[in-house]
Amino acid sequence: MEEALRRSSIDSKEINVSVSGTTVTLTGAVHSWNQKKEAERIAWKTPGIERVVNELTVDFEYDF
Repeated sequence: MEEALRRSSIDSKEINVSVSGTTVTLTGAVHSWNQKKEAERIAWKTPGIERVVNELTVDFEYDF
């Protein structure tokens, strides 16, 4: 799953993945709601995963 995140357009350096049995938990920060949903989608597509806990926060960076 971590490889799939790296191959995606998501900045995966700020995402932590932990797996316990068939449950994966995503923590850390992403830069948009789309990235949060994409990370969850990748987790669900991982073979053997039956539950995804998406605790990612969306950290918007604004230039003023």
